[in-house]
Amino acid sequence: MKILFVQSESESLSTELLSGYLKKNGHEVYLFFDPRLFASSIISNNYLGRVFDIQDILLARIRDLKPDIIGFSVLTGDYQWALNTASRIKSQFDIPIIFGGIHVTSTPERVISKGCIDIICVGEGEDPLLELLNSMEDGHIDYTIKNLWFKSDGKIIRNEIRSLEQNLDKYPVLDKDLFINEIPLLRRYYTTMFSRGCCYHCTYCCNNVLKESYKNKGKYLRVRSVEHSIKELIEAEKKYNPRIYCFADDMITAYKDWFREFSTEYKRHINKPYVCYTHPKFLNEEIGRLLKESNCLWLNLGLQTASEKTRKEVLRRVENNDEIRKCADICNRLSLRFSIDHIFDIPYEGEKEYIEAMNLYTEIHPTIINTFYLTYYPMTDIIDTAIKAGILIEEDRERIEEGKHFCVATFNISNKKEGKDRIKMFNSYLFAFTLIPLVPQRLMKKIIDKGYYRHFKKVPGLFILFVKALLRIKIGQIYLYTGEIKRLFFHIYRNLRLKWLYRLKSR
Repeated sequence: MKILFVQSESESLSTELLSGYLKKNGHEVYLFFDPRLFASSIISNNYLGRVFDIQDILLARIRDLKPDIIGFSVLTGDYQWALNTASRIKSQFDIPIIFGGIHVTSTPERVISKGCIDIICVGEGEDPLLELLNSMEDGHIDYTIKNLWFKSDGKIIRNEIRSLEQNLDKYPVLDKDLFINEIPLLRRYYTTMFSRGCCYHCTYCCNNVLKESYKNKGKYLRVRSVEHSIKELIEAEKKYNPRIYCFADDMITAYKDWFREFSTEYKRHINKPYVCYTHPKFLNEEIGRLLKESNCLWLNLGLQTASEKTRKEVLRRVENNDEIRKCADICNRLSLRFSIDHIFDIPYEGEKEYIEAMNLYTEIHPTIINTFYLTYYPMTDIIDTAIKAGILIEEDRERIEEGKHFCVATFNISNKKEGKDRIKMFNSYLFAFTLIPLVPQRLMKKIIDKGYYRHFKKVPGLFILFVKALLRIKIGQIYLYTGEIKRLFFHIYRNLRLKWLYRLKSR
């Protein structure tokens, strides 16, 4: 059977996992990648978006390929794009369309109600999708497949969710060729995951929803064997020779025995720089040394706030500031570069909490601080908190579930002056957080104590971006910017070439 995946903006590990499993079992997998040039969540311009639109080329590809089914792996941020694209496909082709991904798992009733969607996958999709394609190959669709919901004869068939697969080694490695054939630049920075799930259920995170969906369905946090994991990386070395590896696991050091073995084998077989994520509770002196010795280039810590009260009562995070200090001390003593994530606009936080954050971050002195506005995802517990705090109203819940309204600080602010004032306020702290790794601690403490940071609200956004770029250069992370610029120009060239070839063929 032929399945065509349609993906936008960025590489999808989920799609690569599905592709590898389906190909292993004899099915044909294809990809149409739409970078959404100048029509994405990052850069948007109506005129340029129309100039570089390649939706007609997608329709021509479907006409030539004649797939048996078309799949979308959907995040909240690209849900509206996926719906519009599926509607255009459905208007011209009578081909089943299946939606999966975290947005679908969060809002299955809403998604299955859309006219352009025939099937949805709730939860993990490898085995459900394989069973679906096998049944189609046998000449009939099996409407009893667990995890799948179907439309049939005007009715919706809702099958229960299956237990979680505990043996991740049964699945083949990621089918990286699927995306690298479309975006050759991806071979330089190889991204993968060795585990699924998370120990915690923070109120703003998708794990908050997934854990509830899989309640009583088996152990949620699972990990591949070290042998299986290293085998993937050895194959990647031979095939792609990447410069840097990125391990996207939520907390790679959660399994300490596993990480001891993995770090040893990684150093022996690969020994290239890698970036990974962890949690302050899963970093001690031994783990820190293993990270450093195995060539960890970068360690990401998602703190989100310095307020222990906010962490406990709003975000449902379990670490305290002493644990954060201990974790940072280990990193600094070992010269292990680490970044921290901070979220603005968390309910009930204001100047007091931001000053507390500046003081704590100045004390622990991370290599860089990544700042974000709080994004609300469907069905997460923090939505209720935000409604109680007066940040959201009840009607926002539906907009979030439709993927239309999910970041209060930057989207859909009815009072434009209030919106500008809020972003100016955040700018003063944003620039201060940018300076913390650059400025001597004593000087930074003076800036905070004297309130000089309040003047930062007048600093232009472009200047803040420039200072961030200087910091990235200083710490050897400028490849993050240059990589994005290279991808942008590559996609401009690719889209123009696709459109030119399409016009030649249409004549």
